[in-house]
Amino acid sequence: MGYHEKRKNVIFIIILTLQNVSTMQLYEILQHNVALAQAEQGLWLKLLRQIDQEENFEIALVVGEMKKDFLEILLELQLDKSVLINEDFAEDFNMDSMNSKFITIVVLPMTMEISEFTESLANKLDLRRNNPVIVILEQHRGNVEQNDIELLFRQFIFYKMLNVLVLLQDFAMTQMLYTFKVFPEFKLQIQKLENFENLLPSKMDNVYGKVLRTIPDQVMPRSVVYTDQCGKLQVTGYIAQFIRMFARYINSTLKFPDDMIPGNTLFYRDFVNWTQMELLDLPCSITPLMSGETVSRMSYTYEVLSWCLMIPEEEPLTYQDFLKGFLTLQMLVGIFVMDVIFTTLLTLSQQLMYYRKYHTFDVEISNILINPQVILAHLGSSFKLNAYPGLSLRIIYVALFVSGLLYTTAFSVQLNAFLTRPTVQSITSLEDMLKYRITILTAKNEYTTLMKLSGDHFIPYLSLFKVIESYTEFADMRTAFNRSYAYPVTSSVWHVYATRQKLFSQPMFRRTDACFKSLDLMAFVLPRNSIYKQKLDILIARVSDMGLISFWLKNNFYDLVKIGKFSFEDLSKSEAVTSYIKMEDFYYVVTSLIKAFSFSFIVFVMELSWFYGSVI
Repeated sequence: MGYHEKRKNVIFIIILTLQNVSTMQLYEILQHNVALAQAEQGLWLKLLRQIDQEENFEIALVVGEMKKDFLEILLELQLDKSVLINEDFAEDFNMDSMNSKFITIVVLPMTMEISEFTESLANKLDLRRNNPVIVILEQHRGNVEQNDIELLFRQFIFYKMLNVLVLLQDFAMTQMLYTFKVFPEFKLQIQKLENFENLLPSKMDNVYGKVLRTIPDQVMPRSVVYTDQCGKLQVTGYIAQFIRMFARYINSTLKFPDDMIPGNTLFYRDFVNWTQMELLDLPCSITPLMSGETVSRMSYTYEVLSWCLMIPEEEPLTYQDFLKGFLTLQMLVGIFVMDVIFTTLLTLSQQLMYYRKYHTFDVEISNILINPQVILAHLGSSFKLNAYPGLSLRIIYVALFVSGLLYTTAFSVQLNAFLTRPTVQSITSLEDMLKYRITILTAKNEYTTLMKLSGDHFIPYLSLFKVIESYTEFADMRTAFNRSYAYPVTSSVWHVYATRQKLFSQPMFRRTDACFKSLDLMAFVLPRNSIYKQKLDILIARVSDMGLISFWLKNNFYDLVKIGKFSFEDLSKSEAVTSYIKMEDFYYVVTSLIKAFSFSFIVFVMELSWFYGSVI
């Protein structure tokens, strides 16, 4: 027996003694009070156990001047729960030290008005208003007006507190509990404890057609507004499908704005502000998981996105690129060195042969640097041989033939491989994008978000970006697969593009590993203390476990085809690249020949000038 009960009994005994009550009568009265106290404890134990079965709470927050000391014993010893006592109702609760699984048992102070009490309790339980609340009115049933209890419950509904039970002071004798229904209309419920199948049933299982206000963001493929054959505005997209499922899940009436403009894109900052002002119940859009105050208004994570770059498929190298790649400076220097070596050996061998025949042999530096025999041999062409070459000269000729064979064979093999399977420009990093001058197109609103997500990673590459004002123009160019630019793309958008490119003869874009953010948690932002949050979180978990989100994403392209946003046209045909040699590929060869002839002509003129100048 608690302190308050003992004190009450002592006072009661003194009063009865003064009234000359006999000992036997006093004993019977005390026995009755003890039995009543035990019955009350038993009822409270039954009540708390049933709530524990339904809610599985771990902590009980007892608020106000509680005169039922046995509650602490029941909660700690019988139910093995932690108990936090806050006797001063005016004192704020420390919600940060508590987990989400708790109930509140509060005494309505006799000196407080109902409106003041509910407002104060709602403020103290901010962001925890969905947790069960047991309110104790220290009045007997005959002294309480039903209108007062209705007013109390309506005030709780106003503050979005739906899991509330009310007990009166004579609960031990009447066993009556007070609760309420919200939908389809307010209704006070009064029943005995034993008649309640569920003390705290979810009042959001069926809202009986209550209007659910939402607005689509019109970010493809989340939600897309279009006009159907009857001229009515409709909304599709994988987020819109989920919102419709949620409306059916709680039996609500989904309400889109009547003045929607197709193509008018909205961004997550708009939805954060609108839900904060409670202009929306549930946005048809998902928002990056934020920090600070907004995170407390977010649902469970709906989707994990990666935000990366998609770039045009690299073009095959041209014949001109092949020649430039084959005839590198190292290759030309190597050929020149081999020419000099073979020319030197050839000259020494010829000189030795002439000396044996006692003939004179003049050595010219030009003949060593540019020897026609060696050059022709390396090109695999025939050249004039000496009539009676010596052994050393024969060996040099054979070496020249072999080197010419190797040069021409290597060139032929690489050329045939190039013509059969042309190599492509390999773009694997942002440095490669700088090298090949690939521009990243983005809209101003998206660019700001991307820079926040990526931190300092993209700062050295800001010159790659081209920022335009209109998001609609940016989205249209990306959707049209304009190969003039690379584009930022989320994994959900890439699902649509990847599905579309499967219908092409060859892909036009590919997704890279250059990401602004690899793991971007996306969720729904809700009004503060939203009554829909619990049911929304449950449905998100269920559709995720069932794979419906992935299913909607993979089939979203075909939904967009139905409404005319995409088609089955093969856009890659207009971008087809032929692999055979074209006339343009010979321009580099012709240009090189013209340069060589021009250089030869200049040298020839210089030789003429030198010759005639020395003669004169």
